Amino acid sequence: MSAFAGSTVRVEVVFASDSGVNGQGFWLDDLEIHADDKLLLADDAEGHDSPMFEHALIYSPPAGAMGEVDGVPVAVQYPEGYKADKNLMKAQRTLKAPWTAHWESNWDESSKESEAKFLRAHLGWSYSASTYNTKTAKLHPWQEACVQLKAPFRGVPSTATLFTLVDKVGITSVTLTGRYANAPYTPLANQSVSASPSVTDPGVHRFHLSEQWPILEAEQDFLLCVGTGDVKPLPSDGDAAKPFLHLPLTNVSTTASKSVPGWTVIRTADAPGEGKNLTDPWKGHTMSLRVEYVQKAAAGNGSGRRLTGESSTVTVLV
Repeated sequence: MSAFAGSTVRVEVVFASDSGVNGQGFWLDDLEIHADDKLLLADDAEGHDSPMFEHALIYSPPAGAMGEVDGVPVAVQYPEGYKADKNLMKAQRTLKAPWTAHWESNWDESSKESEAKFLRAHLGWSYSASTYNTKTAKLHPWQEACVQLKAPFRGVPSTATLFTLVDKVGITSVTLTGRYANAPYTPLANQSVSASPSVTDPGVHRFHLSEQWPILEAEQDFLLCVGTGDVKPLPSDGDAAKPFLHLPLTNVSTTASKSVPGWTVIRTADAPGEGKNLTDPWKGHTMSLRVEYVQKAAAGNGSGRRLTGESSTVTVLV
């Protein structure tokens, strides 16, 4: 830069970016200009205002023009008086309107009491993940992914919703099985099935459970296990493509803690007990599985269903 000695010089650092990409930005700091041993300019010189400043330049070529850098013709252009929302700012408004809703009461024929009077709770987790660190998992036919839940009061799971990704190979149905929380993890209720017959998965599976389940007591642990159901590969899949169901994973801190809601384990078909079960297979993540849990009348109030099958120990925390 010796040729500029004695002149007033402005130093510019130019950064260009594709307007369709929204990155975290561009920074320049600690810029200094020296002449031999003399400091001529520093952006953070003590006692002086920083001589550095920022200026954003936006160039929108007209329709039909050639791009100055890439030479690509501009095919379209915003109408006169309109411009792109460069800062992604949206209007913030709160809209209010009157509304009303009505739910019909579902009568329990044995107790003649309206279920609308009973408690309801939501168990499990909806999808939650970091914007830049999402995780997914492929579930294969020889696997069953289980997450542990705890009954908040005496009742049964009413419905369950499982969120999946649309891509899959060779899977034509998805299963949901309730199991005891202790080995050998025998079933609590009949298996529920949701069809997924096409090339792509529907993305959401809804299971209706209440009529198949025995009544659970308050604080009772249980497992909800997702399986791949029926398998029917297409000839185009080839021998190398292993059938799978694709699951979006959500952040849960207790996936490695057995006997705590959120404990996650993958069971294999030939491991009825502890066997080849894999605890915390997705390292701090579990399935996006949401359950509606409904209270049932206490014994003696006309409820005819009882917990049957394998005996279990219920631990009550005081």
